Amino acid sequence: MRVSPDGNRVAIAIADDGTDIWISELARGTLSRLTEHPQADMTPIWTPDGQAVVFASNRDGTWGLYSRAADGTGPVE
Repeated sequence: MRVSPDGNRVAIAIADDGTDIWISELARGTLSRLTEHPQADMTPIWTPDGQAVVFASNRDGTWGLYSRAADGTGPVE
Protein backbone atom coordinates (compact mmCIF):
# COMPACT_ATOMS: atom_id res chain seq x y z
CA MET A 1 0.00 0.00 0.00
CA ARG A 2 1.25 3.53 -0.82
CA VAL A 3 0.06 6.90 0.49
CA SER A 4 -0.42 9.65 -2.10
CA PRO A 5 1.95 12.65 -2.06
CA ASP A 6 -0.78 14.86 -0.52
CA GLY A 7 -1.57 12.25 2.15
CA ASN A 8 -5.27 12.09 1.26
CA ARG A 9 -5.41 8.77 -0.62
CA VAL A 10 -3.90 5.31 -0.47
CA ALA A 11 -3.27 2.99 -3.43
CA ILE A 12 -3.69 -0.64 -2.43
CA ALA A 13 -3.25 -3.96 -4.27
CA ILE A 14 -6.17 -6.22 -3.27
CA ALA A 15 -6.50 -9.89 -4.26
CA ASP A 16 -10.05 -10.72 -5.40
CA ASP A 17 -10.47 -12.80 -8.58
CA GLY A 18 -6.93 -11.70 -9.46
CA THR A 19 -5.09 -8.78 -7.93
CA ASP A 20 -6.17 -5.24 -8.78
CA ILE A 21 -5.26 -1.74 -7.64
CA TRP A 22 -7.79 0.14 -5.52
CA ILE A 23 -7.77 3.77 -4.31
CA SER A 24 -8.96 4.65 -0.82
CA GLU A 25 -9.91 8.25 -0.07
CA LEU A 26 -9.06 8.51 3.61
CA ALA A 27 -11.30 11.44 4.63
CA ARG A 28 -14.39 10.00 2.92
CA GLY A 29 -13.66 6.37 3.77
CA THR A 30 -14.32 5.28 0.19
CA LEU A 31 -12.64 2.54 -1.82
CA SER A 32 -12.74 2.49 -5.63
CA ARG A 33 -11.21 0.08 -8.11
CA LEU A 34 -8.52 1.60 -10.33
CA THR A 35 -7.69 -1.51 -12.38
CA GLU A 36 -9.70 -4.54 -13.41
CA HIS A 37 -7.90 -7.30 -15.23
CA PRO A 38 -7.72 -11.10 -14.83
CA GLN A 39 -3.91 -10.95 -14.53
CA ALA A 40 -2.13 -9.48 -11.51
CA ASP A 41 -1.78 -5.70 -11.03
CA MET A 42 0.54 -5.11 -8.07
CA THR A 43 2.95 -2.78 -6.25
CA PRO A 44 1.27 0.60 -6.81
CA ILE A 45 3.39 3.77 -6.66
CA TRP A 46 2.09 7.33 -7.01
CA THR A 47 3.59 9.76 -9.48
CA PRO A 48 5.17 12.74 -7.67
CA ASP A 49 2.22 15.01 -8.58
CA GLY A 50 -0.34 12.45 -7.34
CA GLN A 51 -2.16 12.46 -10.68
CA ALA A 52 -1.41 8.85 -11.65
CA VAL A 53 -0.52 5.47 -10.19
CA VAL A 54 2.22 3.30 -11.71
CA PHE A 55 2.03 -0.44 -11.07
CA ALA A 56 3.57 -3.76 -12.09
CA SER A 57 1.44 -6.20 -14.08
CA ASN A 58 1.74 -9.37 -16.10
CA ARG A 59 -1.36 -8.52 -18.13
CA ASP A 60 0.51 -8.96 -21.43
CA GLY A 61 2.13 -12.26 -20.44
CA THR A 62 5.35 -10.78 -19.07
CA TRP A 63 5.88 -8.38 -16.18
CA GLY A 64 5.99 -4.70 -17.06
CA LEU A 65 5.14 -1.25 -15.72
CA TYR A 66 1.80 0.39 -16.44
CA SER A 67 0.06 3.55 -15.29
CA ARG A 68 -3.42 4.98 -15.02
CA ALA A 69 -4.81 8.34 -13.93
CA ALA A 70 -5.54 8.17 -10.20
CA ASP A 71 -9.14 9.25 -10.76
CA GLY A 72 -9.71 6.21 -12.98
CA THR A 73 -10.21 8.15 -16.20
CA GLY A 74 -8.48 7.16 -19.40
CA PRO A 75 -6.91 3.87 -20.36
CA VAL A 76 -4.16 1.90 -18.68
CA GLU A 77 -0.92 2.75 -20.46
